[in-house]
Amino acid sequence: MMNNTIIDRVTVQGWLDRYVHAWKKYDRAEIAALFNENVAYQFNPWDTPLHSRDAVVSAWLDPATHDDPQSFEAHYEPVIIEGDTAVVRGISTYYTDATHTAIGRQFANLWIVRFDEAGACREFIEWFFENPSYKAGQATGSAASGI
Repeated sequence: MMNNTIIDRVTVQGWLDRYVHAWKKYDRAEIAALFNENVAYQFNPWDTPLHSRDAVVSAWLDPATHDDPQSFEAHYEPVIIEGDTAVVRGISTYYTDATHTAIGRQFANLWIVRFDEAGACREFIEWFFENPSYKAGQATGSAASGI
């Protein structure tokens, strides 16, 4: 099916900001609002995609995979937008505790996000790369602090 949707940077950045907010709140409605009913969602390119909004919401709300909302910061921004598709880069930083004084782990993220005509995500694929400079909260080399 042809999708003639055209998105812009403001729309994508708004979606990304809502994504981070929903991640920190683990609110069912906020998570669901991000995604098309028939979204295809991959936590990494080798995963079998989840094929519905309900499946994505359930995966996000699974207590076994929750991140403590006080334990991380995340920032994402679109770098390429073409039609209904955005390529996004970002940094996800996990701290050793809620004081955010020591980084435990850090990831560079690359996403491909496709949107429907309503601005909901209809396809999501994530690649993440761990920063080897952090081990058990200790910086061991030149650490990336931004994107």
